[in-house]
Amino acid sequence: AEVHESMYREFGPVYGMSILGDDEIVVCDPVVFGSILRQEGKFPIGAAEGVSTFTDYYKENNLTMAMRGASNGPEWWEWRDSLNADMFAAWDTYMPAIAETCRKISD
Repeated sequence: AEVHESMYREFGPVYGMSILGDDEIVVCDPVVFGSILRQEGKFPIGAAEGVSTFTDYYKENNLTMAMRGASNGPEWWEWRDSLNADMFAAWDTYMPAIAETCRKISD
């Protein structure tokens, strides 16, 4: 956290840095972040696509359902939309446990 705080103070709400050998852009301002997301179109590229460890494994083992979660476009949306009912119904059950764990860690 200290690294990001010092980078924020020195460079402002948007700055670049190398993370594990990859050049990354860090966006700290939610307004700027929202603007970037709106420009990505209907099916933005997600972070899961960039994790080749997973995507390579899914391809090598013909895990087509797993690949849908690490893709984008209409096929991804169809897969993700099918999960919404279960994910949001479970929100009330798992969110309190996550909040309690975070509270314990931060105390």
